[in-house]
Amino acid sequence: MNEVNVSKRLAVGVFLSLGLVILIAAVFTIGGQHKAFVKSVRVHILFDDVQGLQPGNNVWLSGMKVGTVKSIDFYHNSPLFSALNRVSPRLSRSAM
Repeated sequence: MNEVNVSKRLAVGVFLSLGLVILIAAVFTIGGQHKAFVKSVRVHILFDDVQGLQPGNNVWLSGMKVGTVKSIDFYHNSPLFSALNRVSPRLSRSAM
């Protein structure tokens, strides 16, 4: 009976350990795709024409991807549009 109990405990331990490893891998994979664990800075940009711009589009600067468009809204009562972008904080202020 003692030998059966030890083998059950071992099987449960292996099963739980494997499940935990899969859960951690899934969190990091999904978080990496959405850049959830990367520091970013919010930047509001005003446009007079946003034709073709959609939330989720990439933001490019000098050929490098620096962020993504999060939302597009009307800017108060003007004909301008406000685009909220999340960009890398490593981007120097002189580049903007």
